[in-house]
Amino acid sequence: MAAVVLLLPILGLSACTTYRGLAEFDAYRSAFDKSYETGNAVLDLLAQKERSLYLKTYPPQALAFDPDLASYYVDTVDPPSTAVFRRSLTTVKAYNDVLYGLASGEAAEALSARLLGLGTSVTAAGRETRELLAGGVMPKAAASTVRTLDARLSAAGELVTFALKYKSRADFRRFALDYHDECQQILLTLREGARDVFPILTAEEVDSITSDMKKIPIYRKLLSDWVLSIDATIVALERVNAALKADASALDASIAGLTRSAIELEAAAGAARKHIAELAAN
Repeated sequence: MAAVVLLLPILGLSACTTYRGLAEFDAYRSAFDKSYETGNAVLDLLAQKERSLYLKTYPPQALAFDPDLASYYVDTVDPPSTAVFRRSLTTVKAYNDVLYGLASGEAAEALSARLLGLGTSVTAAGRETRELLAGGVMPKAAASTVRTLDARLSAAGELVTFALKYKSRADFRRFALDYHDECQQILLTLREGARDVFPILTAEEVDSITSDMKKIPIYRKLLSDWVLSIDATIVALERVNAALKADASALDASIAGLTRSAIELEAAAGAARKHIAELAAN
């Protein structure tokens, strides 16, 4: 009977919650948020490196200005490749927030507000990105990943647009199940994209004849931290998805798995902060 009671909030069939079920999810969500912060720190570094690499490869013409390249000329916004990576990461966070709303017994109105935030993430304008991809001026290392992420976000946007019409918690539970695969594909693409991020992060060290290459191993460790946090998130969301589908007998394993994912996310976030500090010191 206790397992049945625990299952209800995760399924989104009750406005009530139990301490254990919510506490486990809360620990995972808190750990994910720390991982999300360090992921954004990685993307801050990527933004600097992408902009520097682009301007070195395509120096601005003294008497010309291309409005489509504006994000490369200022540092107040992300350049296009980084922008797509960051929008993808924000999408995963927003989906986690929707799941937390289901687990904590939020009303349909609150879930709708969370979903609106997810919609904002996936429908951000991608015209500039697509034009730069078509023109072949985006860093080649990232172009394939950015193209895939942009397509994933477009597909996710269609699901969100439809789901914004939902009126009940049961509707949002169905959305959580439907959106799961898209979210996992976004995570898998981000994971694979680390392969493309590495040469952008290390381009200056590789090209500089005065560099002693100290930073390159640190960048490798930092991206490894990010990949491990993505892996932990993928596993956690698989367990949440299983809990959404499961009968009562499967719930305990799903909840225990969230605790393990939280520990792994905390460890990866802590290691990433350490390696970011090392980069700043070198």
